[in-house]
Amino acid sequence: MNKNYSVLIVDDVPQNIQIIVECIEQLNRPIKIYRANSGASACEICFKKVPDVVITDWNMPGMNGVELVEQLKNNELTKDIPIIMCTGVMLTSENLRTALAAGAFDYIRKPIDKLELEARLLSALKHSETLKTLKNERMQFLDLLNAIPEPIYVSDFETSEIIFANEQKFKIFGSSILGEKCHAIFHGTFLPGS
Repeated sequence: MNKNYSVLIVDDVPQNIQIIVECIEQLNRPIKIYRANSGASACEICFKKVPDVVITDWNMPGMNGVELVEQLKNNELTKDIPIIMCTGVMLTSENLRTALAAGAFDYIRKPIDKLELEARLLSALKHSETLKTLKNERMQFLDLLNAIPEPIYVSDFETSEIIFANEQKFKIFGSSILGEKCHAIFHGTFLPGS
């Protein structure tokens, strides 16, 4: 992990943000740190900056940490950001389950243990980097498939539904081919444009 990363820290208590900032600065890695004191301001920053990782407090006035996680996970731009839930109040296993069910990547308890924060943050950064690499490789693969002059389709193994067709396939069947069953196309029951 040698690239420049960005982390958003969200907490309504400035001293809590500062503790996390100091822990991150001690990692001696190129990490840009954004700060937000509410869930609403965190959303604004995420939609503009798309940080690699978000570390958020759970208990905040207005939008709490779980609501923030849900908001970010329901947005196409921010849905893949790993979010670490940080709390000194919601400490039970049921709280952990709630945070993870909302979409949190990880969970950390206050007071912050520097070593635990480091391990969880580095894991989240690695996860973020891996997702970005996979997305880029997928786009390159789709570009390659679209460059092939022969019609190509990709179907879901379990459902037999067509989930991708290259541009040549669209020229023959149109966009309505997506979601169709393979057997309908190859056994004559599919009518383009129907």
